Amino acid sequence: MATASTTAEKKITRAEFEAMIDKTFAAMKASGVPREREQLQKDLLDRLSQRASMSVEDFEKSLDAASAEEEDEAPAKPTRRKDLSEATKSLREITSKGPYFYENPNDTAMFQTMIQLNRAAGINANLLITGPSGSGKSEGVGMAANREGIPFYKVDCASVTTDDKWVGHKEFDTSKGTIYVLSEFLKWISATDCPPGLVLLDEVNRLHPTRMNILFPLLDGSRSIWVPELGITIEKHPDTIIMATANKGTGFTGTHKMDDALEGRFGYRMERTWPVAKEEAKILRERTGIDDTQANTLVAIAGETRKKATTDDLPFPVSTRDLLNASALVAAGMSITEACEWTFVKFYEEAGGPTAPRIMVRQILQGKATGK
Repeated sequence: MATASTTAEKKITRAEFEAMIDKTFAAMKASGVPREREQLQKDLLDRLSQRASMSVEDFEKSLDAASAEEEDEAPAKPTRRKDLSEATKSLREITSKGPYFYENPNDTAMFQTMIQLNRAAGINANLLITGPSGSGKSEGVGMAANREGIPFYKVDCASVTTDDKWVGHKEFDTSKGTIYVLSEFLKWISATDCPPGLVLLDEVNRLHPTRMNILFPLLDGSRSIWVPELGITIEKHPDTIIMATANKGTGFTGTHKMDDALEGRFGYRMERTWPVAKEEAKILRERTGIDDTQANTLVAIAGETRKKATTDDLPFPVSTRDLLNASALVAAGMSITEACEWTFVKFYEEAGGPTAPRIMVRQILQGKATGK
């Protein structure tokens, strides 16, 4: 046990005092010496307070003061997380109700008009939706199809890296001979083995230019595709609706310039942008369950990056998709600063010294998340 001088000098904490009691109590119990723990604590308090030349009351105050000093000096501990199973269950309950999605009323009306022009009037009305990545272009199309009760088929143009993925392939069947195996894209266009629906060419400007040519006749008056690889013509089903999305502007790697002839065949345009702040905050709350303050802070961070992206201070802005990723971590118990570090902060380059994009985003994060 500590001597009077070392005890006074060390300023033991409340936790250390409790550990001393536990150790002494365990030793006495093992030796068969009967003793109540409460009495042992009282005796130890009396003995240590006398050695420190203090009253029992003052000694107890010194225990608490030493504990507080230790907490101040201790390195910051990671933010305490919620139980992940609890957070996952909460998120599952939220998403099972159907995701909240904000859409400008004008965009909603335009989607309805496009569907009516195609199906009721028989017009080949092809819609191109442009806007920044993560602004809800693809999701808006899917929501529109769901709202109208139309099957929704999405072609991930970035993954169409070979001709067979784009149009299909031939293969030999022992009983049927050579047969044509259509790609999913051509099946959806022609409504082969599936009902006609809305086909979305997602991020069409990630499609290699050599594979864009096949779309020309499909999008114009002929409404059919000659597939030389298969030696067949594929007819677009009369009720099939074609829309496309494209990320346009700076900061989009892996995109190709759309051929003017192809772009011109999309006679109708929609330009999506970020939701207004209160609606974007609502998206975060409704989808992840974070509170108003957390949602508003995240939206404010994104808003500042978007301002700086328009002046080329940042190469690209934080998107709604990025905010949803960060919100999921916040809902699981992370601080906003941690959540942003684990999601979009590291998308930015750190090279460039004090003016590096990553440094700039961290400064925005520090200011908005801590108020400094």
